[in-house]
Amino acid sequence: MTKSSANSAGNKTRQRWLLALLGLVLMGWLSIVAAIEFFAPHWVENTLAAQISQRLGVGIAIERVSTKAFEGKIAIYGVEVTDTSGEPLLGFGELHLDYSWLSLLSPVWVLESAQVVAPSIHLRLPANGPLTLMQLLPSSDGPAVETPRWQLKRLTISQGELSYRDQRVQPERTFAIKNWGLSLKDIGTESANGEAELHGNLPAGATLDWTGRIGLQPFTSSGHLRLSQLSLPDTLKWLPEQLPLAVQDGRLTLDLQYQATLQPTLSVSIKDSALMLSEVSLAQLDNAETRSIATVRSLRADGLAFGYPSGQWASKSLSLDGAEVTLERDSRGEFTLLKALAGPPRETVSAPSKSPSIDWAGSIQAASVNDVMVHYRDLSTRPNTTLSLGPLRLSATPKAAKAQDTVAIELHSAMNTNATLSLLGELGMPSVRANLPAAEPYFSGQINIDALALTPFAGLLAEVLAVRLPAGSLSANGQLQWQTPSAPSWAWSGDAAISSLRLLHARGQHLLSLKSLQVEGLAAQGTPEQVAIKRVLIDSPKLRVQRQRDGSLSLNSLLKPRDTRAGTTPDVFIDTLAVRGGTVAFADQSVQPSMATALSKLNGSLRRLDLSGRQATTISLRGYLPNAAAVAIKGQINAKKPRQFMDLSLRTERLALPPLSPYASHYAGYALNDGLLWADLNYRVNEGALNAENTVRISDFTWGEASDSEAATGLPVRLGTALLKDVNGDITLDVPLRGNLSDPSFRVWPLVWQTVGNLLTRAAAAPFKLLGGLASDDDALSRIEFMANSASLSAPAQERITRLAASLADKPALRLSLGGHSDASKDIMPSENPEAATQYRYELAKARAIAVREALESAGVAAEQIILEQPKASTEASLAVTLAISLP
Repeated sequence: MTKSSANSAGNKTRQRWLLALLGLVLMGWLSIVAAIEFFAPHWVENTLAAQISQRLGVGIAIERVSTKAFEGKIAIYGVEVTDTSGEPLLGFGELHLDYSWLSLLSPVWVLESAQVVAPSIHLRLPANGPLTLMQLLPSSDGPAVETPRWQLKRLTISQGELSYRDQRVQPERTFAIKNWGLSLKDIGTESANGEAELHGNLPAGATLDWTGRIGLQPFTSSGHLRLSQLSLPDTLKWLPEQLPLAVQDGRLTLDLQYQATLQPTLSVSIKDSALMLSEVSLAQLDNAETRSIATVRSLRADGLAFGYPSGQWASKSLSLDGAEVTLERDSRGEFTLLKALAGPPRETVSAPSKSPSIDWAGSIQAASVNDVMVHYRDLSTRPNTTLSLGPLRLSATPKAAKAQDTVAIELHSAMNTNATLSLLGELGMPSVRANLPAAEPYFSGQINIDALALTPFAGLLAEVLAVRLPAGSLSANGQLQWQTPSAPSWAWSGDAAISSLRLLHARGQHLLSLKSLQVEGLAAQGTPEQVAIKRVLIDSPKLRVQRQRDGSLSLNSLLKPRDTRAGTTPDVFIDTLAVRGGTVAFADQSVQPSMATALSKLNGSLRRLDLSGRQATTISLRGYLPNAAAVAIKGQINAKKPRQFMDLSLRTERLALPPLSPYASHYAGYALNDGLLWADLNYRVNEGALNAENTVRISDFTWGEASDSEAATGLPVRLGTALLKDVNGDITLDVPLRGNLSDPSFRVWPLVWQTVGNLLTRAAAAPFKLLGGLASDDDALSRIEFMANSASLSAPAQERITRLAASLADKPALRLSLGGHSDASKDIMPSENPEAATQYRYELAKARAIAVREALESAGVAAEQIILEQPKASTEASLAVTLAISLP
């Protein structure tokens, strides 16, 4: 046999062996296929299900199993897994597996595709115990089993349902995802793709959409997750502690781009993501009553970035559009929202930290607020205070990076409907950047307020003053600085104005009104509190001051008591305070009838008004009392300590006295018919010592009818004033005052009245001293002496009568009573007849009085001014005519 023949025979032998081997393999494969085709369904439905059920302690029911072994396909229908109590755990309607026969010969099991139709997963967390689905996980007890290598090229899930019940709280929480579907490509221990999509319907119309990748070695996930229109009230139910506020409505949308690694440690990175809240409604529960406190149309954060465990977060923009917020302060002065957020006190239990704490740090690059209304109601004031702010527009944009993060703030809003508010400034944030020390927050910016009605603030003003505020508006423009704990903690510089202001007493009477109050160059600061003003102009103020029936001034009751320990009095300095066209009305109800007068056309200024008392204030004011009587006040005074230093002068001219008649009726017992007053008052105080010079001139003065006042002084005021008149009919008084203001019992006006009363008393007691200075002593002034047995006037007596007549002629209101006298021991009649002697002396006394009368009349005294009294003949040594001054 040739070599070629031998080779040919060998080839044929090998071919026969190969064919035999292939036949055996084919027979084995056909046997396996036939076994799977005919025995696998029964084994899966019964044996495998029973083994798994026994091992896991669950019930497994399989409707049927079908195979197409030659095609490498298995289908399982109607699977339901239940726990020991019969409650469902999971199941599906159909499971279709398409496997690769070749993978059975490979170390990697390969499923070409898996399709699950109508899966249902039931998660339940009982009050005690783990999640029920954990029963399906094999026990960790026993020897470790090597996990097989596997590969699933495509997984499709459709018509899925997932439900979750949390029974740890009552009522129990529930959650469901319906009609969800999942597609997954190339997943397994050998996966390098893991592309997936998940879509489903959440409760209350919300949706779930996710596209991304999943890796198993290590376990990682990345992709885009969008949760749309989640019900906010339902979502918040899953918080471990309920919020103190009731979320009645609202939707939450999350749009996240993320990367996450679960092994070997958890790390999450979120970038270019967004969060939006819409149609949110917040309410507060108060004694079973639900009150709305806020509604939000849209709150959106864009460009969100988040890192865990780095603790870094950021947002490119935060925008709030369309919101309405209500803030309320209860009758005890506490904010109801803060009380609600605080909630009841809870005991805190400290537990050891299982992981290091994370220092969260981040920033918002830009923020905007649009169409926001804020309502404020304060029930602690009387009347209640109601304010509104909005619609409000706010934008916040980061500025160039410095050692501290700063934000440019711009705000525009209406206030109480008609007023406007604008703010433009810079806000410094506490530094959160690495390697930088902590920075103190600050604000610096321009604030403008225009035409802010003050009436809504009446309740706040009533906390300090017992007044009503029916009208007035405020405008302000200035620079505000704020920073703590630096000193000053805040500072304001700018201008302000109040217009059309009206203030009433608490009982409704007019107190103060003004056309405008302009404040220029206002500089104020806190800690320490200081206020400096360049100029204040008060235009057309009208102030009403009233003296009550009890003698107190109405102004004294305006300031309500306050705790002086709450703070110190601010240091206030005003360079110039000017008044233009002012009126001060004064009414006195402590006298009857009541008295009223007014100082009008008041103009002038106070210079260097220093309420700290470091320097004296210069005063220069001028106004007019009724009948165009001018009043001028000039001088200096220590505004804080007037009892330490004062040097003031008050001058008035041609002041009509009849309007002051109620005072005269009350204190003097007579009304005033006529009179004009000139006054020059000078008061000087130095270290409590008063030195006052008061010069008063009254002309054309006439008393009126007597009153029945019980407070009348009882002094001879009519006679005294008549005697005090000079030859021109004027009364001129110098009333010096001395005293110590440091003496608590010292009072100026009682001292003035006492001084005037002493003048009146002395005038009535020694009237002839005021009638031309006829003698150096009272006796000579009141007597005209005669020679014995004579009724003739001596030359000195005639001269005295002439001078007295001149004084009486200037005082026609006075009456002069003449009392003739005779003396039995000196005026002797030759007749020894006693009756004739008596008659002689009587006639002699009468003749003496007539002689004085005739002399007076000859000197120009009107007859009606002279009164002859009954002559007196006595044994006393009297050879005179006595004179007495009186009024009719």
